[in-house]
Amino acid sequence: MRDFDYARADSAGQAVSHHAAKGQPSSYLAGGTTLLDLVKLDVMRPDQRHCQVVGSLT
Repeated sequence: MRDFDYARADSAGQAVSHHAAKGQPSSYLAGGTTLLDLVKLDVMRPDQRHCQVVGSLT
């Protein structure tokens, strides 16, 4: 699996602000998503290698 940066936002507004400040494509990770599985399988390759999260991973 390729390295990526992980940022946890405390609110949707904070996630959107952080996303806009980066100025590069990034991916949001939310409940039920298979983003990490697709990255592990090398199907997806996030350009920015940065995941935005509201809430927590379980």
